[in-house]
Amino acid sequence: MKKAYKKTAVALLLLLLPLVARAQFFTAGDDPGCRRWYSIESENYRIIYPRGLDSLARVYAREMERFRKPVGLTSGYLPGECIRGKMPVVLHAYNSVSNGSVAWAPKRMDAYTMPQVYGAEATPWPAQLAVHESRHISQMQFGLSHAQRPFGWFFGEMWNGLTAGLYTENSLLEGDAVVAETELTRSGRGRKADFLNYYMVCFDQGDLRDWDQWRFGSQRNYTPDWYALGYLTYGGLRWMYDRDDYMAEYLDYASRHPLRFDVREVVAKRTTGKDLVNSFPAVRDSVTAVWRADAEKRRPYMAMEQVTGTPKKPADYESLLVVGDELFAVKHGYTDNYQLIKIQLPTDTDISENDADNDISPKNDADDNISTKNDADDDISPKNEPTSRNMFSERFVTHFGSYAGALKHSPVTDRLYWSESVSDARWTLKYTSRIRNIRVDGKTTKSLTNKGWMYNPVPSEKYAHAVAVENRPEGGSRLTFINLKSGKREMAFDAPDSLQFVETAWSGDEVYVSGISGNGFGIYRLDVAPDHRYNLAGAFRSPNEFCYEVPVGEFFWEKVLEPQPVQIKNLQSGKRQSGESARKAGEEEFVLLFTSDRTGVNELYSLNPADGTLRQLTSTRYGASDYQFDEDGRWLYYSSQTTKGKMIFRTAADELFNKEADWNERYSWPIAEKLSEQARRRAEKLYGNAELLETEAARADTMTLSKPRRYHKVPQMFRVHSWAPFYTNIPVLMNANDLGDNIFDYVNLGATAVLQNQLGTFSGIVGYSAHKDPYDKARWRHSAHLNLKYTGLYPVFELNIDFNDRAARQSGIALHQVSDNAYSITMRSEAHPSVPNISGSISAYIPFKFSSGGWSRGFTPRVSYYISNDRRDANAYIFKKAGIVTDGKTVTPEGVSMLWVPERKMKSFKNLPAQNLTASASLYGVLPVNNSGVFPRWGGGVQAGLNYPLGMTHWYSPAAFGYAYGYFPGAVPEQGLKLTGMWQGQMPTREKGRLYTGAPFSTTALNILPRGIQEASLRSALVQHTESLAKFTADYAIPIYVGDRSLLWSCLDVRRLLLTPHFDCTLFSNSALGLGSGPGALMTYGFDLALDIQCILWLTIPCTLGVSVNFNGAPDWNGLTTVGKALGIPNISKFYIGPVLSINMF
Repeated sequence: MKKAYKKTAVALLLLLLPLVARAQFFTAGDDPGCRRWYSIESENYRIIYPRGLDSLARVYAREMERFRKPVGLTSGYLPGECIRGKMPVVLHAYNSVSNGSVAWAPKRMDAYTMPQVYGAEATPWPAQLAVHESRHISQMQFGLSHAQRPFGWFFGEMWNGLTAGLYTENSLLEGDAVVAETELTRSGRGRKADFLNYYMVCFDQGDLRDWDQWRFGSQRNYTPDWYALGYLTYGGLRWMYDRDDYMAEYLDYASRHPLRFDVREVVAKRTTGKDLVNSFPAVRDSVTAVWRADAEKRRPYMAMEQVTGTPKKPADYESLLVVGDELFAVKHGYTDNYQLIKIQLPTDTDISENDADNDISPKNDADDNISTKNDADDDISPKNEPTSRNMFSERFVTHFGSYAGALKHSPVTDRLYWSESVSDARWTLKYTSRIRNIRVDGKTTKSLTNKGWMYNPVPSEKYAHAVAVENRPEGGSRLTFINLKSGKREMAFDAPDSLQFVETAWSGDEVYVSGISGNGFGIYRLDVAPDHRYNLAGAFRSPNEFCYEVPVGEFFWEKVLEPQPVQIKNLQSGKRQSGESARKAGEEEFVLLFTSDRTGVNELYSLNPADGTLRQLTSTRYGASDYQFDEDGRWLYYSSQTTKGKMIFRTAADELFNKEADWNERYSWPIAEKLSEQARRRAEKLYGNAELLETEAARADTMTLSKPRRYHKVPQMFRVHSWAPFYTNIPVLMNANDLGDNIFDYVNLGATAVLQNQLGTFSGIVGYSAHKDPYDKARWRHSAHLNLKYTGLYPVFELNIDFNDRAARQSGIALHQVSDNAYSITMRSEAHPSVPNISGSISAYIPFKFSSGGWSRGFTPRVSYYISNDRRDANAYIFKKAGIVTDGKTVTPEGVSMLWVPERKMKSFKNLPAQNLTASASLYGVLPVNNSGVFPRWGGGVQAGLNYPLGMTHWYSPAAFGYAYGYFPGAVPEQGLKLTGMWQGQMPTREKGRLYTGAPFSTTALNILPRGIQEASLRSALVQHTESLAKFTADYAIPIYVGDRSLLWSCLDVRRLLLTPHFDCTLFSNSALGLGSGPGALMTYGFDLALDIQCILWLTIPCTLGVSVNFNGAPDWNGLTTVGKALGIPNISKFYIGPVLSINMF
């Protein structure tokens, strides 16, 4: 036990290595292997892209050059200024999930170019991606300059990734990138109401968590991501103290002082006189004062009634849709995976019984319902309890995808429709966006389309058709009409080159679309002449007239609402009702409804396309979204932020704000405007040009780019990008979640070279290690290692070769005669110190994925071959008793004869290399682990395989094995149960037409011992002496909230305590071990007690650290220990305590 804890202590010191691996040694995934690649070059970038996307590559080359100098204004570094050559930018154009990343081992930027549709910014996606990721490239330069630069000579490119972990953290890197996109564009997330909405609510209501709690998260309170915290912190400091050079000073200081790991505190103190944690309250109080002042200006507010009850753990209700008397929504939270739910809306009788209490917002005067918290008596928010819990019943419908569009209903088919990103069956960087649907009663979920990139479908109320936004890999978008019965795409209208479509809406036979241009969000109408062949009404009546790609010039787009740098979302059609008398008379006209943050919070607007009248229908303190009128227009339902998440509220239609609005008047974001002013000031100071952004845009537009060239995969494969003056098996380390006692398997004296191609399809290491001989501690071994992985073909291939890790071994079979007709069979093995061991393995597998609807599903067939120069003698050495006559000769005790084993006709060779062939297949389906959970709430998997010792099946029986596991809910949502079962058994073999069973020795395929029994020799004995073994385990995870603790001056951040009682039982045959007849058993009862940690010292390292306590037992423990001693196991412990150490690499 002392040795185990010593290893754990050393492992803590080596946590830096997983940090490096987690931060930089990763592959984005793999594009289809059949894809051919090309490249073009600009002055500072090399754009690598799939064949046929030349125009898209030019767009990104110009956008990257356009923002290069502006991005460096406030960071102190131009992107790529400290690197040799040009910065590689890899375009992944066939992925429906919009994203981007910068990594430095090897250095490259990965751009997922499919435009953002869900939660889109008011900036075109290429510009958004270019400015944000360019800022990351700029940030990473500090590790390549000044005093940091020499370290790169010893570590290569991975040193730069390491510096990002040592001197910065995620909220700084991502928050500063949001600062850049905000200061350099007219929008950016700093000008988006959703981005800081939760902070607005919490600060206004007195949630005064410290900075570490916001950074590391909570098991009880919702916590926004690093992007929002980083922008609020570092953008807030720049705003409050007018420090346009804050980030430049930060990165410069880190580059010049490699031994100072407190850069964050040094720069904060220079700015505020306090460290960062103690500087944050001033930022919080300042932005709260601004938000409260803005809230006063937006008065009066409408009455709000909460529909959903307040959960114990945070949850969000989004994507609301009213169908009849049911309200559908997508719910997710700390204890809930994404799921589609529906709420039964109250009847008129229910409403009348609760009318007296419908308005839950305290009133201060005739118009104002919610006040600011400026004195002790003011209640500042809607109360978090519904008027009556019995009015609204919630019911689970089905699990739901996390990257999906809004729900829409077709009255023609009576089904719900939405778009959802679905991964390819094999290629991890190919995601399609499919249109999926479900019956209103919650049955029969299926896909309407199975390929393409279709988003946000909206069914017609009159036809069995829907209109959707279709994005194209080569760039651009279009409006596509789809047959809801066949799934066939029947008409498509291209967007103008400068416009990116986002959402659509029907209004009778007319179709409207929201779109993003360089000026922001606008709304447009598809204009086709009434008598034209492509007129929608005529086309749907005459399906033979369909033409998929409608020629340009046969239609045009009419601008209905001028583009502005504000957000437009939840576009839908509605009916404008001019008061109660008009409603009774049936007088109504179609309007467009949408949500916008033009006032600083999200409100509902109606736009009359006929006369351009814009009205603001709602007025709330914190904003809301997913607005939906019920079918008779009496109530408006919506989702609004509270401290416990986004809850569903409603307001009577007669109590809406409903005032005319001026679209040209929009909110001025104080932090954002200050940041933009600072950027212009820095441009004037550094370049003498306050309009640098416009100048660089004009220069990029006229820049000469190289001609496209073929990017050949093979010459680019073996790119050594990093090295280290020690040996570490990085691929093994990346896949090792539970380090336990094995940390020394990953790090040794020696040297390592790391290679990976820029496409991420080929990676590996070449290493040298020096370590003590495992058989002779006085001797050192000098070993060589090769580990390669290639994912560019349909099967994935892995190759591992190790040289001289130990001495080669010679093994053989010995038959000791114990009577005239009985022999005792043992296996002899001895090392040959002068012969180095050489071992290698090659594996091929296909990681199929079939994930959708919130479930991760997959199937993986695998085959592996292992060979080494360890030798196995196919003959048997027979030791005969003295005095026994053999062939007329008397054998002495020392006499040894090499004889063929009776009844087994051996092959001609005698000494074979050790080699094994393993084939297996695994199948799984699990839900994601929710934020407060430990195990998936539901899920399971099975694996089956065969381990075959080639050439030695007469002595070593092939082993068949099976493994199954399942996850189940616990007593409360945070807890969970995991059950596993595994089996291993000997298989018969056939030699020369003869079937043999029960070979003397078995091969090991699974760890069949209970976890508390650590004697490996007992496992070998069980495997060798029993034809089959079975093992069952049960683990029950109990997370315990400990208060979101930051301990030891923020050096240790603990999220929770994890208590996991467990039970293991291994079943075998007693007779095989001489313990009598019947089944035998080994059991372990115990528990793991561990801390769930987010931060150690100043490093963000999500890990679990604790102790495992185990009590071992068996029905005949004394008999078992006696047999154990006879087998050479002097003591089988009844009690075991060991370390628990696991690291979340990603």
